Amino acid sequence: MADARQLLAEALATLDAASTLEHYEVNKALEPAGKAAKESGEEVNELRFEFIAAYLDLYDEPNVWGTQYSPEMAGIDDGGNRLDMPPLERITPECIAYWTARMNTARHPALRARYADMVWDLSQKATGAKPPIEAARIAIDGYSEALTTYPGTSSHSWGNIRKRIIDLALSINDHDRLRKAVTANVAYANANVGADESEFRQQSLFALLKAIPPKRRPQAEFQAAIDKFRARLETLSAAGADQFSVECYALPLADHYWTSQQRDEAKTVMRMYGAAVERMAARATMAALAVGWFKRLYQLYLRIEMNDEAKQVLKRIEGLQPRVPNDLVPVSTSQHISQEEIDKWLNWLVTDDVEESFANLTGHFLPKLDQLRRQLEDIKKDYPLSQMFTEAFIDHVGREVAEIDPGDAEGRLLRQVNWDVQSRNTFLQLGMDHLFEKHSIGPEELFAQVVESPVWHEQRHAILRRGIEACFAGDPIVAIHVLVTEIENAIRIIAAGLGLTLQKQNRMGGFDLKNLGDFLADETVAAFLTEDVVTYLRFVLTDRRGWNLRNDTCHGILPAASFTQAASQRLLHIVLLLSAVRTKAE
Repeated sequence: MADARQLLAEALATLDAASTLEHYEVNKALEPAGKAAKESGEEVNELRFEFIAAYLDLYDEPNVWGTQYSPEMAGIDDGGNRLDMPPLERITPECIAYWTARMNTARHPALRARYADMVWDLSQKATGAKPPIEAARIAIDGYSEALTTYPGTSSHSWGNIRKRIIDLALSINDHDRLRKAVTANVAYANANVGADESEFRQQSLFALLKAIPPKRRPQAEFQAAIDKFRARLETLSAAGADQFSVECYALPLADHYWTSQQRDEAKTVMRMYGAAVERMAARATMAALAVGWFKRLYQLYLRIEMNDEAKQVLKRIEGLQPRVPNDLVPVSTSQHISQEEIDKWLNWLVTDDVEESFANLTGHFLPKLDQLRRQLEDIKKDYPLSQMFTEAFIDHVGREVAEIDPGDAEGRLLRQVNWDVQSRNTFLQLGMDHLFEKHSIGPEELFAQVVESPVWHEQRHAILRRGIEACFAGDPIVAIHVLVTEIENAIRIIAAGLGLTLQKQNRMGGFDLKNLGDFLADETVAAFLTEDVVTYLRFVLTDRRGWNLRNDTCHGILPAASFTQAASQRLLHIVLLLSAVRTKAE
């Protein structure tokens, strides 16, 4: 049977003698020794310490342990306990002592540096012992030598050691080693490698040097990187390169020029990027793509005060927007529900008791946020990729009015409210029709029931009556224009009843009434109406990620086709919902 200790010694000797050494080769070299130890049942501490080192990853930022080196696999079990591989408890004082010895005896510079770096980074966290400053120095020297001597090593084989050695030199305030780290990075970036890899290395070098504080940055090396960047940008621009190639050079350069007060240079390189965007947009087969590219360019121009150019880009966007709806593909689903099932549901919804029927109708069609949040959790679990993309909301003329990014929990909830509302519009219509028919309710009867609530101002009853009549008459244009104003006034009356101020000062020295959005954002109103109701009102009336009926109607944005029967029925549902409010005495 092969001896695990002997196999370990042979593996380390092989790794020491390697030229270009990738990190995965360490694991591969240790496998025979690991297999032998397992078969023999022998406990070889040195082998265990090597495997611990092999299964640690170097991150750019502090990770799960608050250190740069963290486990290759990390998680938390159902009981809230950490499940790391390897666990932090395995990094004992004996393990640190072994790595300390290896950082002085290993021959390969990448191995020597890694042992030293782990000693420097993990000693305090794992054992409470302060690491020796020599560990940081050996790490910088070893990684610098590896980058210079073996430039063919993969960029992230050992983690981002290019950034790591600069950070280490800065942290120990070692000017000579900072220059050594920069020199190694320059040599690595200028190595004779493939074109794509060379581009990547030059871009990384520029970012690394730019991140060094100006007073500590080696200026000659940084200026050389700037000159290379500028020359490459001008070559790409002259060749009519695509925007994605150009932006890798233009945007970092523009940022550098702007922050270093070279404003004209920043604008010059940004114009090169703008020209590349124009070229790509002219060839785009989808207007939506071109609009997205121009939107980003518009924001970049504004950031560096290129206001005239930004206005021209906005004109381009406005010219393209009417074509965007043609790029969108409708998605629909269908579901068959038998008449028997519908009748059974209607009999449950509308009972012989008219008050109970109204309560069923208003409550059933109010989106329940707890239920929708559970649906979102199921979607996140079953379709994780769907949570990784930003969603844009496009209006009828192709204008992007809002976005939901992956971290926007409120936006995703409103999207789920939209699904709930849209999928049940037909049923709301069926329920209302059945209720009104069974209990012989017309516009007068419904108006009489609604105004029993104090939220409808007596001086505006005639207006409310006209909105209700329009709903019954199938005139959604009139119904929507009327009911949105009455709902806003009703919320204002509720706010007054809760003791809130109703006004805010305007720019002319007077006072304006607060609008619906102001009241729906108020915590007191939300507490009274409940989160479910306030979110529903925001979705239907004031939020760009929803129907936004109040704002789009009052500002004259919607075309006639958008004033639908479904929208007027939703507003009538809200009127019924708010009509449940009574005075304390009642």
